[in-house]
Amino acid sequence: MLRVLFILSVVSSLFAETPPPKQDAPAPPAKPEAPTHEVKPEPFVVEVRVDGFFEAGQMHPVSLAPKAWGTLLVVSSIAHGTPVKSGDVILSLDTQGLEDSIRDLEEQSGLAELSHRIARHQFTFSEKMAELSKQAAERKTRIALENAEQFERVHREWEENSVKNNVKWTEERLEYELEELKQLEKMYKADDLTEETEEIILKRQRDFVERLKFSLASMKVNRDKTLEYEIPRTSEALAQEKQQEDLASERLRILYPLQREQARLEMAKQDYERKKALAHLEKLTDDLKQMTVRAPADGYLYYGPCVRGTWPMQAAMEGKLRPGGKLTPYEVIATVVSKGEMRIRADISERDVRNIQPGKVGIAALTAAPKTKLSARVEQIDSVSRGENFSSTLSFEAAPEWITAGMKCQVRFVTYSSPNALTIPNKALHRDKIDDEITFVYLPQGDDGFEKRAVKVGEESGGKTEILTGLKAGDKILLNDPTVPEAK
Repeated sequence: MLRVLFILSVVSSLFAETPPPKQDAPAPPAKPEAPTHEVKPEPFVVEVRVDGFFEAGQMHPVSLAPKAWGTLLVVSSIAHGTPVKSGDVILSLDTQGLEDSIRDLEEQSGLAELSHRIARHQFTFSEKMAELSKQAAERKTRIALENAEQFERVHREWEENSVKNNVKWTEERLEYELEELKQLEKMYKADDLTEETEEIILKRQRDFVERLKFSLASMKVNRDKTLEYEIPRTSEALAQEKQQEDLASERLRILYPLQREQARLEMAKQDYERKKALAHLEKLTDDLKQMTVRAPADGYLYYGPCVRGTWPMQAAMEGKLRPGGKLTPYEVIATVVSKGEMRIRADISERDVRNIQPGKVGIAALTAAPKTKLSARVEQIDSVSRGENFSSTLSFEAAPEWITAGMKCQVRFVTYSSPNALTIPNKALHRDKIDDEITFVYLPQGDDGFEKRAVKVGEESGGKTEILTGLKAGDKILLNDPTVPEAK
């Protein structure tokens, strides 16, 4: 047994030391040919696809434009999407506050009209009274002047002479009476016996003389007082009265036109306020008519404005149009979309707008029914872009009745076509690094050779470019740039 095991171990070691038989090295793989493209004539089409949406040809925005009233509280409204007829009530607003304001203004306007009539009559009467006052002032001024002049010209000298002459005449009378008394005393003194009658005559004469003396003294006092005080004071008073009347007349002359103008302006202001209140009342009355909103045409009611086929304010307007909701003047609260005439609105990019002009016809495929095709014709393109696009409208015919405003579509325009165009893949076309207007391709030559050939290109579409000159049918071109190492 041990011997057998020994023999087996020797044999195994011999096999382990024997080298394997020598094999031939594998042949290197063949170098793959560079990919090429054979130029062939084929139909070539350049098309532009633009997204669009259907838009009603007639839309009637509904908004409130109150002239004076600003509180717009909703009482009731109809639901979004409701069909309406022209004249149907679509919205009712709270009018209590507005009606109260109109009633108050009507009462105030009546009072204002009465006040204005009174003011006009008062103005007329004031003018007449002012004229009379002016005449009275002029008369007083004239009288004061006449009094002053007459006093200085006549009465002054007369009064002076009067008091002087009164004293002079009294002195002369006293002198006469004294002389007579003296003669009586002499005559009666010559008699030895003075009779009772003679005593009475003497006493009477003496009393008369005394009265004359007293009268003379009074006249002198009165003369001095008149000459020294009364006449100058009278002259001064008359002069002052003249000045006062002059000032009163001048005051009236200056103030009367100003007061008249003031009264006229106040009356004009009152009239303006009255007319302003009447105009405000008229505006409120017009606003009251707007508080019941009616459909302007037949169609379907949509909440909010239509913005490029959508209703972005629908949710917000639903909140505002609930009972108790508050609306804002001049905002579009709803739009009545007329059933019937429709159009397609689409945006055309700047790079395509020169090839799509009014009159261009395309095919519109409906998003809701892609197999439904409509012939669409460009009717109008905006002259000013919206960002990078120009908005356009398209007409179409024979549309299904189920199409509604807001539905989407895609319009396909063919902007260029050729039944036998020579085209190459875009990757096979190369441009000069300095002048990209220079285009060329590479044609294979021999095993690793190539020819660089200039070509003139036309339109491009679908990853292919039309070749106008430089190649012919049957030419083969390299798809990759042979000058780039990894491309070989």
